[in-house]
Amino acid sequence: LQAELNDKVYFDYGDFGYHLFGVFKGIALQLNESEALLEFIDSWILKLTGEYDNYTRDFLQKEKIEFLQQSGKVADAEKLVQQNMDIVDVRANVVDKAIRKKDFATAKKLIAEGITIAKDKDHPGTVEQWKKELLRIAILKKDTGATRKYTKYFAFSNGFSAEYYKQ
Repeated sequence: LQAELNDKVYFDYGDFGYHLFGVFKGIALQLNESEALLEFIDSWILKLTGEYDNYTRDFLQKEKIEFLQQSGKVADAEKLVQQNMDIVDVRANVVDKAIRKKDFATAKKLIAEGITIAKDKDHPGTVEQWKKELLRIAILKKDTGATRKYTKYFAFSNGFSAEYYKQ
């Protein structure tokens, strides 16, 4: 399976490579072959230098973090998380942990940094996603002013949203 996954065609057309990688990761966990999987990920990340390789590179980094956590290497996983905070899903997981701990100040700081990164990358959808997290925090904190601010923003931002208007 590892030899077959080295063919980039599986990642370029459809989701075959991503599904095969999931099988590969499961087998590596079962057979306790973590080094083979980690070496595969690292070698693939080095190969992904093209303009359109960001998605696959981010996918592999997220999978590496998850694999390290599953195999009990939590310190290595945390180190990798801190190195990859520019990946939206990685940052979102850290924000979610902060929110669950009710550490709203840290969550807001991480979101503000995420908004800056998204604006720099010209990803308006990601900016919207982070603002929805700010709304979630406002609701959890029972902050009426902030809740109104964000619901008003979402009610009238892209057309009209009756859901946010009612809220």
